[in-house]
Amino acid sequence: MPGYSGLTLGAGAAEVGTIAAGAMTTLRTGATISKMLAFGVAIASTAIANVPGMGNASANWTAIAARLDAGVKLPLNDAIAQARSEWIAEDRQAFDSAVTAFQGDTEATRKFFEQIEKCLDDIGDAYRDYWFELGVLAAALITALLAAFAMLFTPLAPYGKAMLEFLGSLASAIIAFITKKLGTFLALIAGTLITGAKGMVQLFNIKPSGDAAIDFTKANINYRPPSQWLEPKKTQPAPYTP
Repeated sequence: MPGYSGLTLGAGAAEVGTIAAGAMTTLRTGATISKMLAFGVAIASTAIANVPGMGNASANWTAIAARLDAGVKLPLNDAIAQARSEWIAEDRQAFDSAVTAFQGDTEATRKFFEQIEKCLDDIGDAYRDYWFELGVLAAALITALLAAFAMLFTPLAPYGKAMLEFLGSLASAIIAFITKKLGTFLALIAGTLITGAKGMVQLFNIKPSGDAAIDFTKANINYRPPSQWLEPKKTQPAPYTP
């Protein structure tokens, strides 16, 4: 996704928690020096997430999608092959159509599960980038804040005070910007998942209506025998004899 590189940061899922904790600790320390930084700390605290848990969930969705691949396709293909070799009645074509439709729905479901897995990976990468950026910012900021704080004990105290306010305000603005970028990215991911989920919901809410509706209380079964039948391995039909 644009704006997030994830793997290029060299931060694995297990390391994100450490990076986030370190960044928050440094920012809170900076907020005790510059009160203006408290706004940035409050904003950053809203972006704490369980990134390792996202990785585990992504792996689970991958496993589920894999089971819907070969685990479903092979038995269905085998069933179609056997039906075509031994099933001679006309309703075999209806069976083929039903299996083909089921395969299509299964494949669509599998792709949706893969989409969930990909989205979870992208979200994890986004949080890795976010906390890496905040970690770099916090490390640079605390050095500048300490230098400005030291100025308070010199004749340059007024400049030091102004510098503390400026650094705190600037850092809060930067934190707000990258947090907004993260929020926008997550909103796009959510929109993608919602669009796919609508299709899944429709699969479970299909009810024929109008001319397509079926009243099973008025169903009739035609018991008349067929006019001809076809023996297995025989190419020409023979008259039907009950």
